[in-house]
Amino acid sequence: MKLQDVLQKSTYSIEPGSYCVAKVTDSFDCANCFMVSKDDFETTVICKEEMMQESYLEIKKDYHLIGINVACPFYSPGFIAAISGKMALRDIPVLVVSTFSKDYFIIQGKDMDNAVLVLADLGIKRN
Repeated sequence: MKLQDVLQKSTYSIEPGSYCVAKVTDSFDCANCFMVSKDDFETTVICKEEMMQESYLEIKKDYHLIGINVACPFYSPGFIAAISGKMALRDIPVLVVSTFSKDYFIIQGKDMDNAVLVLADLGIKRN
């Protein structure tokens, strides 16, 4: 399937709530986090702001999650690049997290309206 077809057959939803991205201490309880990434240097979490605990080292707030339901997961070369490239052209910084069944674009609150316009321009429809 061509990339343009994949984009136009994909859909998106906006997860409710406001999220934060934080670098946390080893004592942080990750049980209620949306996403946890741990490597040799740090543990980073993405969670709803109201679930954030005090044991963080750095934090960025007022983020929103756009979940993209990819029409052909795992077989869509250039899918994330097409979306993030268009967002970059509009000066929208993104953090992308992929799961087995969805790609999430984490967007600052002030950029959400423009991000939704980018998705519409690409032919991605809201659920």
